[in-house]
Amino acid sequence: MICPYCDSLIRDLSDNRVCPYCGAALGMYCKPEVSNQKNDQQELSPRKIEVSFPDPPIGTYKDAAGYLEIGKDSVTFYRKQFFKGSKRTIQFQDIYAVSYKPGVTLNSGFLCVREWKDRNIPLAQRSADVAFDETSVYFAKSKNAMFEQVYNYLKQCETLIRSTEIEG
Repeated sequence: MICPYCDSLIRDLSDNRVCPYCGAALGMYCKPEVSNQKNDQQELSPRKIEVSFPDPPIGTYKDAAGYLEIGKDSVTFYRKQFFKGSKRTIQFQDIYAVSYKPGVTLNSGFLCVREWKDRNIPLAQRSADVAFDETSVYFAKSKNAMFEQVYNYLKQCETLIRSTEIEG
């Protein structure tokens, strides 16, 4: 079988149906290996699912190098780093993974989001990892509560999507 998240060949799938390489819940995405590469890629692409998300915490959340904006169906990251700006929007239904770490006295906190197409890019593990990441923000300790609220909502979206994949 092939893991749709990390594209690893899985020879023995455990009973809990979790990829031994990346830890993703596999559900209906794992398909037997086939020789036709075109069909294989079509089967592994994410299917559009209808998920009813709770009301988002709509608003603008400023960080140290820009801000993120929560809309009714997406999160948009606006970054300005070293004279270069970027804008990146992720639909809630495309969220693959989310990580968060609160800021401490001498170290920034961060919030990192990955969507399906970036599933092979590791989530940030420390604040230095997010400096040039388009779908991450870093912030001072004083903003922990605000960004934790955003994280909790985005993590809830991720959980809803993953549960639908397994059932689907």
